Amino acid sequence: MLLITLGNVNYNSVKNTTEIFLSSVFPSLFPFILFTEITLKTGIISKIANYLSFIPKLFKLSKNCSMPILLGFLCGFPSGAKAVDNMVYTKQISKNDALVLISFVNNCSPIFILTTVSIAMMDNASIGIILLISHFSSSILIGLFYSRIHEYTIIHEKNIFLNRCSQKISKTSEITDTFSQNITKFEILQKSILNSFVTLAFILSFMIIFNLIADISYSCLTHYNLINNTYILDTLSGIFEVTRGVNSISNYSDYFNNILVISFLLGFSGLSVIFQIKSCLKSINISLKKLIIFKLFHGILSVLIAYILLKYTNILNISNVSVFSNVQITEYYQKQICTAYIYSIALILLILSTYLFIKNENKYIKK
Repeated sequence: MLLITLGNVNYNSVKNTTEIFLSSVFPSLFPFILFTEITLKTGIISKIANYLSFIPKLFKLSKNCSMPILLGFLCGFPSGAKAVDNMVYTKQISKNDALVLISFVNNCSPIFILTTVSIAMMDNASIGIILLISHFSSSILIGLFYSRIHEYTIIHEKNIFLNRCSQKISKTSEITDTFSQNITKFEILQKSILNSFVTLAFILSFMIIFNLIADISYSCLTHYNLINNTYILDTLSGIFEVTRGVNSISNYSDYFNNILVISFLLGFSGLSVIFQIKSCLKSINISLKKLIIFKLFHGILSVLIAYILLKYTNILNISNVSVFSNVQITEYYQKQICTAYIYSIALILLILSTYLFIKNENKYIKK
């Protein structure tokens, strides 16, 4: 009987995962993955890096790191990981810069959060604002912390890299420009589309694998009456595959707890996404355990920030109003977004000041 049930679970799991991928994931990811591929295959990276060099300075990184940061925050996973791996392979950034980047550039796409999650799944754009702020703020915090912790172990190697950096960047730029001249724009587009579909095929494959594991675990736990709480089971399914977990949790009526759980799931991103990130990092030796730790901290910090926003802002006052039913919602959002960002910035400054205070105290004690 159990074997028959598992057979049905297998079929339905693959079918449902493919439907979710085609209806939600593919439309939101394909344009950004294609944009990433085209960007990496042209000589635009070095030009953009010159204008946005102030961004990597916040994280104590070389100026060429601006491109992976932008792609990681604007295009979502696995664009950040692909950009980091490509730039390490072409010697545009050091492996130590790459390790710092990996700690915070693997984020959900803002379009995915604001449209797929908040509107398509939860039918409320205000929830998307909370999720977006908590998701990106926690990612920035992790980058700021880890870049300062990590730098003390790589000072010597970083200095060696910086001494050779200008020569390598100029040579790489020449190679990239030559490469761009030798192939036509159509060939660049053709190869970018092909690589984009390969990446999407990996994403779909990992989604199917981890959704299948989640469904089998779900069936076994309920069959043997080990866990009967569907909310807990749906949360656990999100640990395996984030889209499925977020979609399940969004169907419950408790907005407050739903937002906290979804915020954690988006930050952790699920084992499926973590394996996708790992599969993109061919030039960087980073353990799966380290990636999981980064994403676990991302999820925990996201919950903390989301909780503060829910407690001290009034964004959810319009939770029962349809997204498109009131013209005045736009003006309301502007006020609440400002308030939310003020609280987020205050929280970030508080944590950073506490960290710097403890750091200075430790130095004083050692002296």
